[in-house]
Amino acid sequence: MAAQAHSRNHGIDLLRCLSMFFVVLLHVLKWGEGGNLDNSFLGTPNYAVSWYLELSAYCAVNCFALITGYVGVNVPYRISRFINLWFQVFFYTAGITFLFKWLVPGSVSFKGMIQAFFPVLRLAYWYFTAYAVLFCFIPFLNPAIRSLSRESARWLCLLVLIVFSLFSTISGYGNWLSQGGYSAIWLVCLYVVGGCLGHFQLWSTLKRPALYYVLCCILPTAGVIALGYLPLNPGIAEKLFVSYTAPFCCLSSCFLLMAGARMRISSGTAIRLISFFAPLSFAVYLIHNNPLIWQNIIKARFAELQACPWYFTAAGALGASLGIYLACSLIDYVRSGLFRLLHIRELSLKLEGTLLKLKEWILRLIPL
Repeated sequence: MAAQAHSRNHGIDLLRCLSMFFVVLLHVLKWGEGGNLDNSFLGTPNYAVSWYLELSAYCAVNCFALITGYVGVNVPYRISRFINLWFQVFFYTAGITFLFKWLVPGSVSFKGMIQAFFPVLRLAYWYFTAYAVLFCFIPFLNPAIRSLSRESARWLCLLVLIVFSLFSTISGYGNWLSQGGYSAIWLVCLYVVGGCLGHFQLWSTLKRPALYYVLCCILPTAGVIALGYLPLNPGIAEKLFVSYTAPFCCLSSCFLLMAGARMRISSGTAIRLISFFAPLSFAVYLIHNNPLIWQNIIKARFAELQACPWYFTAAGALGASLGIYLACSLIDYVRSGLFRLLHIRELSLKLEGTLLKLKEWILRLIPL
């Protein structure tokens, strides 16, 4: 969802693909009674493996917001990008809703059909609604970030992590300030951090960021398992480690961003594959995370993995996630072809021009 730079960093594009794969993996592991974590038991290898995979993937959403800031801070702001994205979201919300209304009688209410036409206002996807709010403020955030000194940028990133991550975790309240990461406030925080990392190349001298990422996955996994043996409230471990705002999750996403940004990919085949899948990544989220898809197709499909040896459990979760990722990507490839035939990008540019004229009219009408 980040703006596109003129000179592409294929490592960042690869991170987009990996992050979306992680999002799917999170849902395979956690979703309802069909998730691995809800059917595993403390003290078993499957429990440890499932939690390691969960905490390795938990930084995925943070990575997307960091990438948006990292790439977008130095790219011209274009409303047409959001409009084109809105058309994509509308295509899937309305399309999937009417498809189920036709194929699965009784699965969609009249209210659900109406909500499909308002994906932002009706919170069809929490991330897209939060991103819509963030997008409104990007033209003000970018010059503010670029105007900072390098020292101020470092201090700002540190303050964001202290206030919105560390203090949020210590408070014990998941809704403290940033709603546990499910909010526009948290996306703005991550955009600012990503923008500072990108514009000032902070942490550019950090060696082996991928190793630090692995450590930030192992340590919380050990913490979750250890706390499971203590006579404490079961929710404490998740408050400390399983949250978008948790310190380990924030650090792992930053380390993964640094690893992706420094990756140099020279293989032509790899570049072609990454260039094919990266633009399709957001649709993977839109399709597989649609409530109707989850309720009727994905829910309760993966519980049996916990009855297998731990290596089959891990391979099954990873394989199922990869299958969902590839299937959704191929669906969106068809959608992208349809959008080209319908000239949706050109329509987005025309609507952008109309909105800019409306903005000028409003500013003349209401002088401040």
